[in-house]
Amino acid sequence: METGFQSQWRAFLQLLTSPDGVIGIIAMFMLLVALLISPRVKWPVMMFMLWVATLSFQLRGGALIPVQLAWPINIINSQGRPICGALLVALLLPTALSHRGWRRHIVGWPALLLFLFQLMIGFRIAAGGVTDRGVLSMMLYVPIFLVMAVGLGRWLQDWVNARTLVRCIVGAGLLFLGTTCYQLAVGAGEIVHNHRLYGTTANPQQAGMLIAITLPPALYLIMRRGEAKIWRLFLGAVVAVLILFLLWTQSRTSIVVAVVGTVLLFRARLGKFLWVGLLVGIFVYFALMVFTESTMHITDIITRGDTRTRAWMIWWEQFRQNMAWGVMETQFGIGESSYLSAAANMGFFALIPMAAFMGATAWSLIKLQRIRRRLGEHVMMADLITAGLLSLAVGAMFEGYLLGTMTIQVFAVFIYMALMRFILDLVQASDAMQGFAVEPAGEAAEYEYATATAGDGEHEAMPMEL
Repeated sequence: METGFQSQWRAFLQLLTSPDGVIGIIAMFMLLVALLISPRVKWPVMMFMLWVATLSFQLRGGALIPVQLAWPINIINSQGRPICGALLVALLLPTALSHRGWRRHIVGWPALLLFLFQLMIGFRIAAGGVTDRGVLSMMLYVPIFLVMAVGLGRWLQDWVNARTLVRCIVGAGLLFLGTTCYQLAVGAGEIVHNHRLYGTTANPQQAGMLIAITLPPALYLIMRRGEAKIWRLFLGAVVAVLILFLLWTQSRTSIVVAVVGTVLLFRARLGKFLWVGLLVGIFVYFALMVFTESTMHITDIITRGDTRTRAWMIWWEQFRQNMAWGVMETQFGIGESSYLSAAANMGFFALIPMAAFMGATAWSLIKLQRIRRRLGEHVMMADLITAGLLSLAVGAMFEGYLLGTMTIQVFAVFIYMALMRFILDLVQASDAMQGFAVEPAGEAAEYEYATATAGDGEHEAMPMEL
């Protein structure tokens, strides 16, 4: 009997022989050539990959009728996972060609332990009888680690690179916003079911998580003085529409993640919170005139009742049945909690590496908080990392995304860990040089470098200042 994974990849192979598939092969070849010519191409590829990671084949709610999205979203959406995998493989090229530059530690312990946790998930799935999924997961975890941990560790050489990576997250949200508005204009009924917005994703929960992950980086860029004023105003409008779309998804977990991330980002910036809130509030007022349906059934968020406690109790009882190895045998299911899903399916075999990964991440965040005051204007980046990781950890209590593979949630965790390792590495390197320079005033003097610019066209010398 053909499994879901086998059917998806068979459909992908059929797509390759179609006219659209031939176009895709040509586009992939051109992308590899572009990555060879200019290393900067990797950033828009990263942005596109983050958005594609949220796409999946859609069926109408309560029916087996495929959703008919507008062209070309329908092509990308139906083959989201294979396309995401292809982009991930393409990013291995700049990963292999890049150098560590001044970086002493391009990969931190949190990323290493997350990779170990993922490999053990794949092994346990395969050992439990779902061999094709387990083996495929382990095969996917390797390029994910190479690109999202090793690759990002090499690419983050200065604050410009760090902010570019943050913009990749925001760019994924912009792609979601643009494609969703496009689909709403040509056929809103295809992506709105039971008064909930699906967007271009497979379900409203995934749409909500994409928005929740996008909001803190977007707010960070709005607050940053170095950004162009017109760009900050535009982001204010984007955030306003995304907030309405978030409410439209009625995803309570996503709302919690967005609120936690926003609160942690603004926890020491009440003044900025007020003026940013005023800016976004003005755009929300006008956006409501366009997307009137977004809040018409907002009370359903509360009236749906408790959908978690019963599932949590089931997972807990299953964990108690086999604490060492878990109860998973011939099927692997992810429930409404990453932690309880891991416990029930895999027992301490998965909980121990998960606890090690979470503990290493917590310790790195503590070290980040200790040095945040030394970062000058870049202190907001440290707060963004803290907000991003902690909000995703809270959301994992209600969704099983930490056990996923090519998902934007997993990618976001790797991104924030790479940014955190960059900051810690920069401080350690500066202390080792016994020269903790004061940041020069003004945008014109924002960066000074210890050595010459690297030959690949990107800065690989250690910034003289933080």
